[in-house]
Amino acid sequence: MIISGHIDVVSPELVSGWAIAPSNPGMLLNLRLCLGGREISRSTTATDRPDVAEHFGITGHRKFGFLFPGLPDEQQRQSFEIEVLTQNGWQPLVKKSTPGRYQSIDGKGDGASNSQNKLEALRLSELATEQGIPPLRGKRILDLGCNEGFFCREAMSQGAASVHGVDRSSHFIEAARQLVPDATFTNESWWDVQSGQYDVIFFLSAIHYEDRQRELLRHLSGLLAPGGTLVLECGLWASAPNQAWHVIQRHDGPMRYPTRSHLENTLLADFSIRYIGPSVAQSGDPVPRHVYHCRRKKNSVILVHGDSGIGKTAITRLIAHDNNSYSTDDLLHRLFNEQTMNGLPIRNAVVKKLQHAPRDSAEEMATEIMELGLVKEFCALMVQELPLDLELVIVEGQALSHPDIRMELMDLLRLRGVSSWELTQGGIPALEPAIIEQVHTGLAAA
Repeated sequence: MIISGHIDVVSPELVSGWAIAPSNPGMLLNLRLCLGGREISRSTTATDRPDVAEHFGITGHRKFGFLFPGLPDEQQRQSFEIEVLTQNGWQPLVKKSTPGRYQSIDGKGDGASNSQNKLEALRLSELATEQGIPPLRGKRILDLGCNEGFFCREAMSQGAASVHGVDRSSHFIEAARQLVPDATFTNESWWDVQSGQYDVIFFLSAIHYEDRQRELLRHLSGLLAPGGTLVLECGLWASAPNQAWHVIQRHDGPMRYPTRSHLENTLLADFSIRYIGPSVAQSGDPVPRHVYHCRRKKNSVILVHGDSGIGKTAITRLIAHDNNSYSTDDLLHRLFNEQTMNGLPIRNAVVKKLQHAPRDSAEEMATEIMELGLVKEFCALMVQELPLDLELVIVEGQALSHPDIRMELMDLLRLRGVSSWELTQGGIPALEPAIIEQVHTGLAAA
């Protein structure tokens, strides 16, 4: 009996593909993975492969998979064999080309995925930084789970500075290299991408294969360049309001899908997110797919300033939480009056001016910082002391009543990748509870 099939994925975590007996297409097949003539794992064709069934015009299960097969190095991954049990004993799997495509290339409609409509659903035009310029021009692109390279080719056609595709299927990688010869491709896991700074990361129709989704998304946030965007397309169990997972059987095995609340509030906690909308429906999807544009969160600093006695401290106490407030008055007092600051150049300049006369008025001390030409040094010291690893810091004090100090501080924060906001009397509407809640939750800049 002849058994035909194809090996789609070869990695340390998984070897998978499809197999069929043309003379008896409904037969459940038993397979084993061998290395050097020694059996190391077994599997069966117990999972659906709709693309194989459609290609051959049959029904039934076609997919096999060996989880953690014990092939840690490249040499072993090239030398293993897969055998199928027949009435004549074990025989090698006769490898055939994978039927059809996953992606639809050039609108031919020959793939399981409607790639052109998916491209439109991603709304990449919203990533454009200049009107009339293609949104991916000049950008560094990473495509995780790139399949045959449709989106890599789109990026190259828009003039991307560089394009790198990653997929665990050697079959897909070879097809992608032929389709987009000017891009680079690697046959590896997305966890293997450990370095690089990318302006756009595509992660489309793939995250449901990952068990550690929260950790992976945090890892991807570290690969984004400043201002970069993760374009995420994923399935959501959108009807449930709670944070939870739903396990659903797909044609390629049981998969976990998060509720929308769990995705937005926990899995994407390291990002400022923008919901783009639904993606295209695809046959075999158990849940609808949705698109997000995700940027790494920027921590924020609110500068509370105004005339003395207007209630700056009270406002700071109202909106601060978790001891995340900082007083410029306290810094001035230590700088002018405490020996713990001795040795710092700015302290030496202050002491020379003071001639050991203490100061009590924060307004007076801030004015002397201005007169001594120490604005840059004062703001640099303040930035060193601010807990900028917090998502939100409230800065309040008399020094911020001086525009030069505020502007210098905001420039230094911008260089640190931190967003700064100004809050002053008359600068915002009355602080209703809804506005206070917005300050607490909405100031992580996109």
